[in-house]
Amino acid sequence: MTSIPTAASPPRAPLTTRSTPALVVLYAVLIVIVGTLGFAAVQKTFAASADLVHYLTAAAELTVIGLLVALHRRWFAWVGVSVLFTAFAGYTTFLLVRGESSCGCFGDLETPPIFTLSLDLGLAALAAIVALSLAGRASIVGGMLTLAGASAAVGAGFGVITHDPLPDTFHGDRAGLLLTAPSLAAIADADLTEPDSLVYLYDPDSSAGAETLALMRGDAAAHADDPSVRVIMMSIDDAEAEAGVPAWAWAKLPAAILYRGGRVVERYVPDTMPDPQILRAQRPVGPIAQVLALPDYADITYATDDLPVYLIYVYNPDCPICLEHLAVMNAYTEDHPNDPTAVVVPVSMHEIEETLSIPLWAWPGVPTSYVVKRGRVIGQTAGADLIPNPYQIREDLMMGRPLRLPDPGANSVAP
Repeated sequence: MTSIPTAASPPRAPLTTRSTPALVVLYAVLIVIVGTLGFAAVQKTFAASADLVHYLTAAAELTVIGLLVALHRRWFAWVGVSVLFTAFAGYTTFLLVRGESSCGCFGDLETPPIFTLSLDLGLAALAAIVALSLAGRASIVGGMLTLAGASAAVGAGFGVITHDPLPDTFHGDRAGLLLTAPSLAAIADADLTEPDSLVYLYDPDSSAGAETLALMRGDAAAHADDPSVRVIMMSIDDAEAEAGVPAWAWAKLPAAILYRGGRVVERYVPDTMPDPQILRAQRPVGPIAQVLALPDYADITYATDDLPVYLIYVYNPDCPICLEHLAVMNAYTEDHPNDPTAVVVPVSMHEIEETLSIPLWAWPGVPTSYVVKRGRVIGQTAGADLIPNPYQIREDLMMGRPLRLPDPGANSVAP
């Protein structure tokens, strides 16, 4: 039976048809948000660094896309989208405060947090405007603002939960703590007569520094018994298990630490990673190694700063020419006492012979000079015609020039 409308029961009014401009804005915002979420989901899924969190986030973003497309004319659907992007904004704000270079919101694509935060806030605002337009009432504004604040807090909290603490919040000397690892016990107990140890730290789950890792592994295998420098491989997982140094404590990986005589003498990051062969060439050997092992020369052996550079002048007190140059060395010290740039250290061959039983003939020449920086020999000359000038060394260091030491091959001062 067909009902006939009466005065007592008027016919129901049809749904309000929205204007064309309003529909254009609605679908424009829909396309922007769906496109952004879809792009982010695809980038996360196919990222080289993709993990479970990436996949779950991508699945959630694709789910939101499906729900929004199905319910794009419902105001509460847009409220949900606005809440989602304010949660993203809370997360990116957390990363911005941490000083991260990228939020990881688009997989391996580097996007600074400040850019992503601006995008999140803009899309959250657009979704909120559409929600208000569809709802047709301002009474939902208070609820939307409350949800926005809560969702931003949830996003920031998610960042706190899923991120390790910052490396600079770690309390303790990482390099020193490593010496408590059982596998490094021999390094901790080593004296200055034993080889230096270069401990190379790497992340086994990262491809960063893969080429350097291969070179260090090859060096460790080829020079396992080297008398001057040995490379020891150690993963950050082993460092945490053996010495209690968490993986997040390392600001940059790969890293390396040079130990000498059971003490830390150098720390390296990817940009300063040393060549073990160069370290071997600069390791004090022969008589000078025995001299620098004496307690009186500990400041030189364990120096960790670029300056001062030490000019060790090993002379024979019975040699007139040696004594002439010794006068120059002493004059330099009087002219520049406690100089922070270059320091002259005279060493008598007679005193060393009495102390360490090193005969005069064991030295490369009479006199012999060593230029030492950070406990490593960066220059060496032998003979009276090739004695470095301390004034020249100081000038070169102050001017930032390479050291111009006497060149035995050219029998002149190198340019």
